[in-house]
Amino acid sequence: MISFELEETQSGVEIVFDLQGIDDMIRYLTFVKDNMESIHLSIGNELEEKIFHSGNSLIRHVKLICID
Repeated sequence: MISFELEETQSGVEIVFDLQGIDDMIRYLTFVKDNMESIHLSIGNELEEKIFHSGNSLIRHVKLICID
């Protein structure tokens, strides 16, 4: 499980993981690094559609990009 949340103040992002989510994120980052590509994470696929901290809002889409 991975969730990206925008803090209520909109000045920060909270990334919430369970143990499997940490492994998944490492795999996504390794893919991006090894292939010099980008990857999209979206709600309903890679991202959880649940808010874990009251007052935050969900970030529905995240793009991981590797630049050299």
